[in-house]
Amino acid sequence: MTDIKQIRSGILCVLAATLLASCGSKKETYIARDVETLYNLAADQIGKGDYELAAAFFDEVERQHPIRSGRGARS
Repeated sequence: MTDIKQIRSGILCVLAATLLASCGSKKETYIARDVETLYNLAADQIGKGDYELAAAFFDEVERQHPIRSGRGARS
């Protein structure tokens, strides 16, 4: 019975190590682009039906060009 518990524990440790290793960070390339280029890339992807990539481009618009609060900003 003890052998089964040891094997089960070993399998769980290997599984946990594999899951943790797969959580490593991906190195994404940062390319600064003007807002019009990013927006047009997103719109093009919508036209192609690739909504996931379009959403990523729209996220990048917001990340690289955040709307600032204060004078002149939309609320």
